[in-house]
This record gives sequence, structure tokens and C-alpha cells, in this order.
Amino acid sequence: MARKPRRAPPEKPANARQSIKNIFSLLTGYKLKIGLTVICGIISTVFSVISPLLIGFATTAIFDGINSGNMNLDYILYLLTVIVILYLISAVFSYLQSFLLLDITTDISYNLRKDLIEKVTHLAMGDLDRNTRGDILSRITNDVDSLQTGIVQTFNQLLTGIITIIGVTVMMLSINLWLTLTTIVLVPIAFLIITYVTKYSQDYYLKQLRYRGNLNGQIEESFTGHEIIRAFNQEEESMRIFEEENEKWYEQEWKSKFFSSLSGPLVHFISNLQYVIISVLGAVLVLQRAISVGDILAFIQYSKNFTTPIEQITRIMNMIQTAMAASERIFEFLEIDIEENPSQEQIKEMTDEISFENVNFGYSEDELVIKDLSFKVKKGEKIAIVGETGAGKTTIVKLLMRFYDLNGGEIKIDGVNINSYDK
Repeated sequence: MARKPRRAPPEKPANARQSIKNIFSLLTGYKLKIGLTVICGIISTVFSVISPLLIGFATTAIFDGINSGNMNLDYILYLLTVIVILYLISAVFSYLQSFLLLDITTDISYNLRKDLIEKVTHLAMGDLDRNTRGDILSRITNDVDSLQTGIVQTFNQLLTGIITIIGVTVMMLSINLWLTLTTIVLVPIAFLIITYVTKYSQDYYLKQLRYRGNLNGQIEESFTGHEIIRAFNQEEESMRIFEEENEKWYEQEWKSKFFSSLSGPLVHFISNLQYVIISVLGAVLVLQRAISVGDILAFIQYSKNFTTPIEQITRIMNMIQTAMAASERIFEFLEIDIEENPSQEQIKEMTDEISFENVNFGYSEDELVIKDLSFKVKKGEKIAIVGETGAGKTTIVKLLMRFYDLNGGEIKIDGVNINSYDK
């Protein structure tokens, strides 16, 4: 079992601003649906915000009826009916908001996967070689899923939260100014906590996704190369590499979850502290007959509604940060330049020979695999390419197929440089 790592600052902050910009760019094609989603969110939240005030009226009516001995049941029943209708309408529009948002994000995920696969299809072999298969698969599957989940949760919570905070603040002000100020004064502390935790832990989320991609790549290679691993007795080495990659992923996963989880309990503590203060002040105001029992009950409910969105945002911080890191990895891959294909000329039929003339090639510029190679193969001839492992036998075929560009020299078919043909 791996040991929990000690606290350490992130090495390099992730580009959060660019990640947010990328996410917004994905939403630009859905303006109408987003508009309808916002409208549904506003309607749902407004009806939900009004309800506690009516509950307060009903409570006051019951309390006054008990004291006076004259209970106005028709009025109370009317209020309760309206409250049920308001909550029902709120639930319907909340469902419509979620449905529209899921429709948008599912379509975004579909298009992103399509774009990523198209990018893979047209990328140069050298660019593909710089990413393991597992890492590419992780971007197409895990990262896209993380981005979709993050958009859904963030949009729902932020939209509903902002409208709720505004609406609840207005309703609290209509009840009592000083209690409202007591509620609001604790909010900046909560946002400072969220901002600090987000800034501090974002880099860990990006590294966690990268190491997960590396881990997936190592697992994929272990399965596809299982026979080779067994043939050369490399089981222990394969397991060592797996444990090394798994340890790296675990370390970043633990750090990202640990730091992001700090904000939830802290904000929850502030919320409970606020609840205690308001309850005590409210009791004093009721005893002084400065506020009715129904109003203080409604205000306590509003104070909980005020802090709930903040608590919910802190709970989904890991989803938000994972989505930002996922968008950075997705767009990092999508922004790789596609290999240029300047010619559409096709090879119709080879009539003479294939020639390699002073060919130089290396998978990296500072380490050549093939140096100054020259030979000719006439049409109809059969040749054998022999050599030790790593000598470049397979590379020669890949160069002929134009999977890679040469570092120097030429390959010709019937005297025509293969760069003149369509790849």
C-alpha cells in the first residue's frame, strides 16, 4: 500500500483561464438551448425562493390562531395549497433545465469524440508516437466524460446558486436588515476559501489526468504485448513499471482530492456558525416583538437557502477542477497541427524502380536510426532486409509508406520523389 505523500506546493499552475475559455467556446453553438436552460433555471429558483415566505405566513397564522383561539383554517389551507403548487412548478422547470443541459452536453461529448478521432486519423505518426495509446484513449473517453459531468454540475449549481442568492437576499432584506447583514458578512470568507483551494489544487488535477493516461497506456501495452512479456521473462519488469505509474497516479489523485475536500467542511462550519448566530438574534428579536415567529422561521429557512449553493459548489469542486484539467488535455490534443499534404498526385503503377538515395532518419533529431542509406530495387526483384533488432528494418518500410518525413536524402519511385505524391 502506498504511503500518503507529504504536502507539497504545485510545481506549475494549470492555465485555468484558458480552460474556462475553451469550455465556453464549446457552448457557443447552443445559444438557444442555453437561453431556455437559463429561463427554466430562473423560473424554478424564483418559485422555490417565494415558498419559504408563504410558509412563514402560514406559521404566523397558526401561532396567532392558537393565541387568539380563532384559527383561520381557510387562509392556512389556501397558503399550503399555493406552497405545494409553487414547489411543483419549481420541480417541473428544474427537470426541464436538467434535460436541456444534458442534451447540450451529450451533443458536445459526441462532437468532441468525433473531432478527437478525426484528429487521430490525420495526425503525423511522429505526433502519435509522442502519446501512448492508453493516453489517447483516456482523452477520448475519460476526459470527455469528466468534461461533460463538470459542465452539467457547474452550470446547474452556478446558475441556480446565483439566482438563489440574489432572490434570497431580496427576501431576507424584506424581513429584517440586520439579520440579512449578519448572513451576508460571512460569505466573503467562504469565497476566499474556495478561491484558495481551487488555485492551489488545480495543477494536481491536471497531473492526475496525465498520469491516469500514462497508466492506461501501460496497462494497454501489457495486454497487447502479453506474449512478448512472457516469452522474454519480463513479468517482473512489467509489474515494476506498472507499480511506478500507479504510484505516480495515486500521489496526484490523493493530493487533488485531499486539498479540494478541505473547502467543504470549512464552508459547512461557517454555515452552521451563521445558523447559530441568526437563531440567537432571531430569538432576541421575537422576545422584543421586533419580528414575528413566522418571519424568523422564514428567515432561518432563507439563511439555509443562502448558504446551500455555496456548500454545493464546494462539494463539486473536484468535478469542476477535473473538468478544467480535462478540457486542457482535450484541446491540447486538438490543437496539434495536422500533417500537411501538399500534393494530390497518385501513384498509378510502378514501371521502373524504387531508390533510396543518401537517406538519413531518426525518431529524434539527435539520434539517427538510418544513416546515409542508398539502394535500388528494380520492378519484379525480391530482396531481404536483415539485421539485428533496432537496426531499422521496419523503419525502412515505414519511410517508404511516408509514415515519417526524412531527416535527409530522398526516396524515389520511378525517379519521382515520394514527397510529390499524396500521402
